[in-house]
Amino acid sequence: MSRTSLINSNIGDYRLVEKLGEGGMGEVYQGVHSKIGRVVAVKILSQGAHGPEFVERFLNEARIQGGLQHNNIVTLYDFLEYNGQPCIIMEFIEGSTLTDCIRTWGGIPLQEAIRFFQSIVEAIDYVHSRGIIHRDIKSNNVKITPAGQVKLLDFGIAKSGASPALTVTGAFVGTLQYLSPEQLVGGIADVRSDIWSLGVLFYEMTTAHLPFDANTIGELCQKITKATYTPPTVINQNVPRDIQNVIGRCLKRNPNDRYQSARDLLQDLNKAAVALNMPPTRLEVPGITAPGYGGTTAPAYVAPVSVAPAPRPSSGSGAAVVVPRQKSMMPLVATLVGILILVAVGVGLYFFLNGESPTPTRQSTIQPVASQSTTSSQNVETYTLDVAEGRAEVYSNGVRVGDTSGRGYRFQAKAGEQFEFVLKQEGYQDKQVRLTATENKKMYTYMMEKKY
Repeated sequence: MSRTSLINSNIGDYRLVEKLGEGGMGEVYQGVHSKIGRVVAVKILSQGAHGPEFVERFLNEARIQGGLQHNNIVTLYDFLEYNGQPCIIMEFIEGSTLTDCIRTWGGIPLQEAIRFFQSIVEAIDYVHSRGIIHRDIKSNNVKITPAGQVKLLDFGIAKSGASPALTVTGAFVGTLQYLSPEQLVGGIADVRSDIWSLGVLFYEMTTAHLPFDANTIGELCQKITKATYTPPTVINQNVPRDIQNVIGRCLKRNPNDRYQSARDLLQDLNKAAVALNMPPTRLEVPGITAPGYGGTTAPAYVAPVSVAPAPRPSSGSGAAVVVPRQKSMMPLVATLVGILILVAVGVGLYFFLNGESPTPTRQSTIQPVASQSTTSSQNVETYTLDVAEGRAEVYSNGVRVGDTSGRGYRFQAKAGEQFEFVLKQEGYQDKQVRLTATENKKMYTYMMEKKY
């Protein structure tokens, strides 16, 4: 059966509603449970991944992930088969990958980078405590939910003491830019190899660049084996020395010189966070409306403003500190109000004498909300908005602009533009959604909540 026909197919009690992506071993779909309405991610072994080794890798991923229960790790629900192909049913994580966040924000603001990274290290510490090596820690395998929660994904090449010998001798597995020197040279990985990958990830989060990158594989491997990279402070001067030291210890060429456990790394990271004493912030996850903000975009990061303390009198001077009295703003406010009233009267008189109405005509077309900067060279693409069940009416700015009947409501946009819609469906609560058009995702499917 062709993979294009899997949309609307049923795997057990789950109906596939959207294809989310694919990799070397599997294809991932969004599914909905037909009885309880749970939204899940369904990973199916690719048809091109033939042979017992690929099936064994897939089973190994399910076994490892099925034994993990952690707030920062995606949860596995079930393991099924579809036309003889194994399928993993797991928690659907709404949000964006850390890769997308780094690209959108141009690097993660420091306090958010530390907070996200703390959660990632806590998850890896838990994984290591279970005797598991992840072996594929990278920004694309981390998702940030609309509430700002970190979720570690993809245990496809993870290895535990019970895992079969799946790696060919002399070969390595993983993403090249994140691999440790010992993995490149001998294909050997232990917990300290994950520590190296964590250092690469933290460097990427704070600088928006990978520490090891090159035009050729040979040059890249040479940089990794020599642990040669540009210090993060050269790229981002806001990176404190304590954070640079944490990254530097993760990226030691000799594994014995690195942190020997994720717990040790976490301790130094927590000390650095306390020393910096930075205020909490909230960031919008690209393409998602954060809950708890009344349906509006979560505020973007704003750098704290340093306020110089008031000078104190010298010891023993006996001089009193005179605080200058603030001048009243009422006269200025009254003047501005008067000017505004005169302008309003003048404008109203002009329209009255000319027979024109000052009320603008209401536009029914969709207007992007808080769209990010786009260049004229970007192409306009067609995007689709849909609901998992039935037909919903689509509203924008209080105006009905269409519905999701047929193949869903379609609209055109440039990558980076943001839109707000309200979905209305009989018997369901109105759902306000905010999305950002991206080049990688053209369809957005939402679950409606029933009225009780």
